[in-house]
Amino acid sequence: MRRFQTLLQTLRQSRDYRQLTINIGAMFTLQASNYLIPLITFPYLIRTLGLESYGLMTFAQNIVSYGEQLISYGFVLTAPKDIAHIHKNRTEMSRLFFSIFYSRLLLMVISAVILTVLCALIPRFQDMQTVIFIGFSMLLALALQIDWFFQGIQQMKNITFVNVISRLLSLIFLFYWVKTPNDVGFAILSIALSQIIAYTFSWFLAFRYHGLQFVPPQYMAIKTQIQGGFQVFLSQFLVRFYSSDVNITVLGLVSNNLAVGTYQFAYRIYLLISAVATPVFGALYPYLANLFKENYPKFQRQVRQIAIFSVCGYLMAACILFFTADWLVLIISNKVNEQVSFTLRLLSLSVIIVPFGPLFTQMCLLYEKKYWLLWVCFIGIVLNFTSLLFFYTYFEQNALSITHVLVSWSLFIVQFISIQKLLRINVTI
Repeated sequence: MRRFQTLLQTLRQSRDYRQLTINIGAMFTLQASNYLIPLITFPYLIRTLGLESYGLMTFAQNIVSYGEQLISYGFVLTAPKDIAHIHKNRTEMSRLFFSIFYSRLLLMVISAVILTVLCALIPRFQDMQTVIFIGFSMLLALALQIDWFFQGIQQMKNITFVNVISRLLSLIFLFYWVKTPNDVGFAILSIALSQIIAYTFSWFLAFRYHGLQFVPPQYMAIKTQIQGGFQVFLSQFLVRFYSSDVNITVLGLVSNNLAVGTYQFAYRIYLLISAVATPVFGALYPYLANLFKENYPKFQRQVRQIAIFSVCGYLMAACILFFTADWLVLIISNKVNEQVSFTLRLLSLSVIIVPFGPLFTQMCLLYEKKYWLLWVCFIGIVLNFTSLLFFYTYFEQNALSITHVLVSWSLFIVQFISIQKLLRINVTI
């Protein structure tokens, strides 16, 4: 308790305290909308589409998400840091903004081409190519997203406002269009269209209130962005190969939509719990980056304190998730499903160490140890595929959740040791 009070007192004394408080409050508001609205849409989709059609929707979104990962590239982490350093110079900020946007636009085109070729070559994709093509609208939505810009200028309230609009619009579209198990395409289109509308509005906010100016495409600027973000992109992309994303892809290829829907049902609940770490550490990152440069001893202390309190909070969340699994499944689907409940209990075991993922990534960026991310990814990939092949032989569908827990805890050990090693480095300010 005394350590927690010390952490709060230190934060209050910071000149960035007010902005940090606003940012964390905005991100928590965003996360609240990410909780509350899915509490309506998620049960609605499960009950209206059924597990099999919901599995088809999940598998299609999973395939399209590889293209989304390419569009996100490394900008999610590198862009806010770069914007934060020059946000007072509007001319330079505009040049950086558009160089990133044009890079994402180029990557969107590349993603669409790759996915189109895959749909033509892979029989499983051919059977669902209509749904996948509808999912291409999600690529356009992501290309228009500029959350990274608002994060860089520490205006998280704009991110919250835009994303809440998107969530509300998707709610309206889903209720209007999705009525039967055959409306899978409309379900995906509802999400994408709501994002396109909301993200277009975010551009108005950026130009109207933050002084952005149009800058035409410049080859060298785009090339610089692509090269600069490659290592981060590679590490983030490789994460997919030891996460549930690639595991769902494998399950969808070797099994059926019902199996995908069953696993995704449990995993979606797990994500609702674990996703709290993303906005918290997203809001803390600019603050920690400045503290790293200005007061390194304080940075070391606060990273340790943040890690301790994050794990304590997630330990409580894991216990709640484990003991209420049956009740959650019943409330959401209006049915008892022992397989979903069992999967959810297994996944809850990895909730505890969720905060170390984003914390480790940010630490590697601040200490210029990007290649560490690649090493961790390599370890995760080897463990994931080895475990998945071994456990699928004996446990089939449960192999995904068992593999997820095993890989998560193995990487936690590596990340924990790495963070301790980084914090012992003497940095001269």
